[in-house]
Amino acid sequence: EKYVNPIHPIYDPAFGEDNIHFSMGTYFLEVGIGEIVKKANYTAENAATLSQKAYARGVERTYKAISAYILRHANEAEKHGTAFLDLAKRCRKVAIDPPETLLEAIQLYWFIWVLRSAISPLHALDKGYYTAPLGRLDLVFYPYYLADIRSGRENEDSIRRILVDFINKLNCIGTGDTLKNLM
Repeated sequence: EKYVNPIHPIYDPAFGEDNIHFSMGTYFLEVGIGEIVKKANYTAENAATLSQKAYARGVERTYKAISAYILRHANEAEKHGTAFLDLAKRCRKVAIDPPETLLEAIQLYWFIWVLRSAISPLHALDKGYYTAPLGRLDLVFYPYYLADIRSGRENEDSIRRILVDFINKLNCIGTGDTLKNLM
C-alpha cells in the first residue's frame, strides 16, 4: 500500500516526497498558455468520465491562474514608467501566446520555473530556496537564439547579456541545487 504523507501528499516511492525533482517540460513554450487553456477546456467538455473532466478543469484553472499571475506582473511593470514598458508588453504576450524571441522564452520559462519551485513540497519558497531543475536549457532556448540571430533582433553580445542576466537571477534567488542541475 502506498504511503501518503499528510503534510506533503505528493509522494512517490521512487523519489520519496519530492517526486517533482525532474527537469521541466517545455510544452508551454511550444503552444503558449492560451492554447493549453483551450485544449484543457476542450478535453473537459469531451471527457468520457467525471475524473477526466475534473482533471482537465483543474489544468484549465491552473493555467488561467498562471496567465493572471503573469498579467499582474505586466500591470505592475506599467506602473513603474516607460523604462518597464517592454517588460510589460513581453509579459502580456507570454501570458497567452507562445514566445517568439529568446527574451520572451526566458521570461515565460522564468515565470513557470518560479511557480513550479513554489509548489515543490521540499523546496518551497518558505524554505528560502528553489531547486526545480532547469534541464537542458541549451536545447530549450536554441531555437529562439537561432531565430533572433537570423532575424537580426539580437547579436551574440546582446544574447550573452540576456543569458548572463538570467543565470545571475537564478544564482541570486536563493540556495539549492538548481544551477548544479543546469551544469
